[in-house]
Amino acid sequence: MQAQGDYGMVIEIIKAIIMGGLPVALFTFLIVQWSIASGRMEPFNDEDGLQKQFKAYAKVQKDAHKNDNKPSRNRHFGGDLFHKKIMSFGGGFYGTMAILTYLLIETLEIFSFLGKIFTPDSWSLNLSINLIIDFIINSVMNFVAAITWFMTLPDYLPVNMGWVWLIVAYAGYLAGLEITSQHGANLWEKLEAASNKLEAWLVLKVRTITQQQNAPGTSISNANTKDPGEKE
Repeated sequence: MQAQGDYGMVIEIIKAIIMGGLPVALFTFLIVQWSIASGRMEPFNDEDGLQKQFKAYAKVQKDAHKNDNKPSRNRHFGGDLFHKKIMSFGGGFYGTMAILTYLLIETLEIFSFLGKIFTPDSWSLNLSINLIIDFIINSVMNFVAAITWFMTLPDYLPVNMGWVWLIVAYAGYLAGLEITSQHGANLWEKLEAASNKLEAWLVLKVRTITQQQNAPGTSISNANTKDPGEKE
C-alpha cells in the first residue's frame, strides 16, 4: 500500500510539473519580461523588488482614478490595456495565476462560441442575441472564476492532490522570476530576433505565392505546354 501511495505521489508531481510548473514559469517570464522590455516595469533583482513595483503601480492607478474622470477606455489601449488587465489581478503569484486562468477560460469560451455560431456542415452563421448575451455574461463570470483560480483550475486539470500542484506552481513562478531577473534581457532579444526572422520568412512566402498566382498566363501556358517528344 505504501509503495502504491509513493507511486501515486510521483505521478502527481510529474503531472503537476508538466501541466502546472512549466507553463507557469514560461507565462511568468513572458508577461514580466514583456512589461520590462516595453518600459512598463523596471528590471528587478528578486520577488520583493517586483512586488514593490506592483504596489507602486497600484497606488499610481488608484490616485489617477481619483483625479481623472475620463473613461478608462480613452486612457488605455493596446499594450497598456493588456498590462492594466494583468495588474487588475494584483500581480505577484496570485495575480499571475489569476490572469493565466482567465486567459485559459477565455480561450476555451471563444472556441466554444465560434463553434455555436458556425454550423460545421454548411459553415453558415448562426448568431443570435441569446448567444451574444451568454458570451458577455460568461466573460464576467470568467473574471470571478479567475480570481478564485485555486477552485477553478481543478475543473480543467487532472488535479488529485491540490497542495502538490500549488507548491509546484509557486516553484514555477519563482523559476520564471529568476529566469527573468538573470537572463530576461538576453532571452527576450533572442526571441525578438527569431520572431523577426519568422515574420520576414512568412512575408516572403506569401509574396512569392501571390506573385505566382497573379503571373499572367501562368495557368494557360502550363495547360498548353506539351512535351517536345510527344506526338500529336
